[in-house]
Amino acid sequence: MNKKVLSVALAGSLLLSAVGTGSVFASEQNDHDKPRFMDREQFEQTWSQLSEEEKEQRLLQKAADLNLEVEDLQLSEVIELLHEARETRIIEKAEMYGVDTTDKSMDEIKAELLEVVKELHETVTMEKAEELGIETDDKSLEQIREEIKEVIEGNIEEKIYEIAVKMNVDTEGKTVDEIRAEIEEICTQKVLDKAAELGIDTSGYDLEDHDSIDLIKEEIKQIYKDKYGDMLNR
Repeated sequence: MNKKVLSVALAGSLLLSAVGTGSVFASEQNDHDKPRFMDREQFEQTWSQLSEEEKEQRLLQKAADLNLEVEDLQLSEVIELLHEARETRIIEKAEMYGVDTTDKSMDEIKAELLEVVKELHETVTMEKAEELGIETDDKSLEQIREEIKEVIEGNIEEKIYEIAVKMNVDTEGKTVDEIRAEIEEICTQKVLDKAAELGIDTSGYDLEDHDSIDLIKEEIKQIYKDKYGDMLNR
């Protein structure tokens, strides 16, 4: 790829327009965390701290994520492709949410789309609050969301304790995370025991990795399907 040095301000400004403030830094987040979006000032500050090589790597990774062909393109051309791809995604989202894009500028479409999505999120939040029996009068949307989160987390904890009792896991003096980890350990061992019983070789799997355990489960399911498929379908 031919390199073309752009000023920090220009590259940052173009990138902000092309891919948004959160996505280009998403790889630094924990997979289980919710996306964290930055405002323009935060984005430009973070962008300015990157080396030219790091900036180029971020752009190329984003282009690869979007399956864009960037071979032999200059950095400015890659950014332009990202910009076009973002506009295409915005229009597709707008059409999906019923926003009329006819004779409207991209800024107008984005503004209308943002408003529709905001209203949708508010509706979903209020419906969830009602489902959970949460009082919403005189509360901000943020307060309601926080209460929803607390109720859901409480329900999850309650479910973990129920499972622990059924599995004879001692919960005395243990945190919820410790109980959850013990339950997962027991479940993993049951999967490995069943795999050994069926002659499945697990030596090549990372047994600390959830995806690996899921793959072993799939092998077990496939063996049962092959062996008892007709009976299972009755």
